[in-house]
Amino acid sequence: MASNYESSDVLAYWKDLHKRFQDKLYTFMREDAKKDMDNNFDLLYKSISKQAINNCLIHGDFGPTNILYDQEKQCLSGIIDFSEMRVSDPAYDIAALIGFFGYGLSFAESMIPHYPEIEYYIERAKLYQTTFALQEALYGVEEDDQRAFEAGIERYI
Repeated sequence: MASNYESSDVLAYWKDLHKRFQDKLYTFMREDAKKDMDNNFDLLYKSISKQAINNCLIHGDFGPTNILYDQEKQCLSGIIDFSEMRVSDPAYDIAALIGFFGYGLSFAESMIPHYPEIEYYIERAKLYQTTFALQEALYGVEEDDQRAFEAGIERYI
């Protein structure tokens, strides 16, 4: 049995996710939303194919809800919930920071002086984050969680 800590085939992962969206979610979506998502995936496939991806250990759910901030000390005080941790593309964690529920692109860009590689990841991160709501909807379908499905699909119907 493979562990989450083995290096993933990033392109294969995203192709599988795209197919699952098409098979399980596209029947609920507006035509323009399906077309936009297919275009985003095409751009993502091109980005993955043109850049060498140096997989590393990623958090896998690196959004604001899992980053603890000490208001009094004005500093980061911890990171929690490593249940999605795996070896994969570091751009995925950056995507969570810039995504719909994240801090935005300007936040990630402000980190460049401290973490210059972010510049290299931003193109893919922007594409990854476009899938987050549908990932929530897909989770809802696959795990029979109506609330997750409705929350994820709402902007696409």
